Amino acid sequence: MIAGGVALACSLSLAGVATYTGAGLLETRREARALHDMVDGYATDLQFARDAMLRQDYQRHGTQTLALALASGTMMVVGAV
Repeated sequence: MIAGGVALACSLSLAGVATYTGAGLLETRREARALHDMVDGYATDLQFARDAMLRQDYQRHGTQTLALALASGTMMVVGAV
């Protein structure tokens, strides 16, 4: 009973962290969209570098968010069982 409660509490904590990293993911996407809207015609080298950085950040946040969400869901099922 105690282990199930602890697992459920951990799953809620992981869900909160997944939400936080997901918010970072959305912010990165908004910045990338704003950068895309700023480019008129051909992008400068600085804009290409910023785009590459945003893409890398987006992938990093995406991987973290997915891993945390899967861990949270697994812990929730384990805690409920």
